[in-house]
Amino acid sequence: MYKVIIVNDDNETTIHHPNGIKLETGVIKKELNKIDSFRFNILPNNPGYHLLKPLKTLIKVWNMKEFRYEFEGRILKPTQRMDSDGIFRSSYTCEGELAYLHDSQQRHLEFRGTPRELLETIIQYHNSQVEDYKRFEVGFMDVTNSTDNLYLYLTAEQDTFETIKEKLIDNLGGELQIRPVKGVRFVDYLQRMGEDTDTEIRIAKNLSAITKDIDPRQIITRLIPLGARIEADDEEATDASQARLT
Repeated sequence: MYKVIIVNDDNETTIHHPNGIKLETGVIKKELNKIDSFRFNILPNNPGYHLLKPLKTLIKVWNMKEFRYEFEGRILKPTQRMDSDGIFRSSYTCEGELAYLHDSQQRHLEFRGTPRELLETIIQYHNSQVEDYKRFEVGFMDVTNSTDNLYLYLTAEQDTFETIKEKLIDNLGGELQIRPVKGVRFVDYLQRMGEDTDTEIRIAKNLSAITKDIDPRQIITRLIPLGARIEADDEEATDASQARLT
């Protein structure tokens, strides 16, 4: 059971409730070290239909059973259509809070220090450029290297999310997560999220959905080995093309 709320300038509107107005569909997608997404379909009779503004309207999905937010972020991209039944409906893609790190640019900086000091430096500069609701604090962190020391340069050509990914995640590994605590949004950077359990995963029992993507572009349809080029015995030959060894 979920409750979906949108926020415009501190004004909240419920657009989905199990005992009231409902969205047609809604799907949350979460991935490690990537920005969460939420996609939903909404009909014109919904009280929030005309209140959804890309990059401005905030959205929250509240899990009413576990008393926690499954998704928090902002409206990103609308798609409007009319089906054969003559009903107009809109689909919206929303991006999670990590996307706020795309809204700031880093600076040219020579950095020396620990990985945690680097993350704090990056986040502090991000906070100086954005609105309050886009700000973060560095939370738990156990990712480091053998010397617990880094020497590198930051660049103004990258935004904050790109900088964190290149300078920390791609270099040191680890996983990012957002952890809200009493109105403060913490960024945790840990070697591994979650915990191990003995719970068995079964189809049609506790596995709600599964998707497998196959990319055929990596399959070779024809492999032709080519040997070295055969040089002509005549030094004055001007062959435009040389044969190859088989």
